Amino acid sequence: MSKPLFASPEIKKAFEDYNKPERIRLNKIACWCVFFAMPAGFSLDVNIYPKEVHYFLMLRFVSSILSLILFGLFYTKWGAKNDRLLSFILPLIPQVFITWMIFASEGADSPYYAGLCLVLLAFTLLLPWNFMETLTLSLATVFMYSVACIAHGDFQWAGIFFSNVYFLTATAFFTAFGSYFTNQLRIREFTTRYELDQSRKQLEESNRKLLELDQMKSRFFANISHELRTPLTLLIAPLEALAREKEQLMDEEMKDSLNTMRDNAMRLLKLINDLLDLVKLESGRMVVSKESIEANSFLKGLLQLVQGAAKDKKVQLVTFIAEGIGTVSMDRDKMEKIILNLLFNAIKFTPAGGQVKLSAGEEGEWLVFKVSDTGMGISDKNLPFIFDRFWQADSSAQRKYQGTGIGLALVKELAEVQGGTVVAESQLNVGTVMTVKIPLEKTVEPSVPAPVLTAPGEGGSAAAESPEWLTRLYRRAELFPAMTPVAATLRP
Repeated sequence: MSKPLFASPEIKKAFEDYNKPERIRLNKIACWCVFFAMPAGFSLDVNIYPKEVHYFLMLRFVSSILSLILFGLFYTKWGAKNDRLLSFILPLIPQVFITWMIFASEGADSPYYAGLCLVLLAFTLLLPWNFMETLTLSLATVFMYSVACIAHGDFQWAGIFFSNVYFLTATAFFTAFGSYFTNQLRIREFTTRYELDQSRKQLEESNRKLLELDQMKSRFFANISHELRTPLTLLIAPLEALAREKEQLMDEEMKDSLNTMRDNAMRLLKLINDLLDLVKLESGRMVVSKESIEANSFLKGLLQLVQGAAKDKKVQLVTFIAEGIGTVSMDRDKMEKIILNLLFNAIKFTPAGGQVKLSAGEEGEWLVFKVSDTGMGISDKNLPFIFDRFWQADSSAQRKYQGTGIGLALVKELAEVQGGTVVAESQLNVGTVMTVKIPLEKTVEPSVPAPVLTAPGEGGSAAAESPEWLTRLYRRAELFPAMTPVAATLRP
């Protein structure tokens, strides 16, 4: 069995719908070709049949007028519906009038049979015909030529008639099979484009659904994070009040239990706040609020706040701030999150006796912060992924280091939202250097100081659940990374 031209009826219908306007357009062009080409043959009549020149000119004009009428029919609803029929009638107009001139002149001895070959070739090349259409026209042309020669009289099979029929038949054969292979190629090309277009539409639909799911995920994260944060703050408030007001009445074990509860609640609050920050960054709702900050005191204050975690791990903290930085314009809250995340991350992965260094300086138009450590380092295969959301080098349930894979992703996105960058360099068993660059904007005087971060355990004096208390609480949560103190790991 021969392979079908179309893979499915759907593709066949689509091909017909696509081919119809192009076929009508090309038939209109063919009408104009007949309209101008037939009268142009007047020069042949003058030189070959001067006695018949007026009669042949009339025939040529009639064929031109008929082609013009056919041209007009293509603009009607009937013509658009029956374009295949009109497409077949069109080449018959010059063929009929050429065979008429052959009959009226010399019959088989007329050289006008070449015009029949020319029409066959021209229409096969110009119009998107299939094999059967081309074959039917070719057979009709050979038949009309034979009838014209026989009707002329003095007919002999052998000689010039056989030669002309041979060339007409050969032309018909080549045009028919040429049309067959051209049509096959056209169908294959359309089928490939159609299938690609369908695949593209399916991919676009899948992409649209994925975007919707991603938006739903973001909304879910935002909603659930807000819902979790409210009761969590209502838990932290009485815990801090109890620890502050009843401190003299509690024994050490109860104090320790309250501190553990508060510390873990604050760690959970930091995680929720980080998730909300990611959602804001993703939705484009993160606003950069710059203020004038004295860089030296700002960085030393942050370093002081992580001293407790460093002492707990027996890690040495070092700072180097280049002279001349002075007062700069930056977003205090975002830079606190960036630097604290990097410092806590460095302390977490640096063994006892190691060193973590915070340095700041200027490089052209950039303000550069570097956090380096002498920790375990990151392998080359893992280094490209450390800023991906929720990525962890060790994702097993028995992993040594706690974490959610949010911290470094948040650092990167908070730096980029300020127009900056973050780059990591690392060697296994040597250490890691995190470099953050933000645009350098010098200012004259520092802004009114923002509420400073207080060390763990200092709840502040503002009324619980007031806007000021909540702001301070969220800022203090940055001091509770996913890192268990050494003392806590030694408890029974």
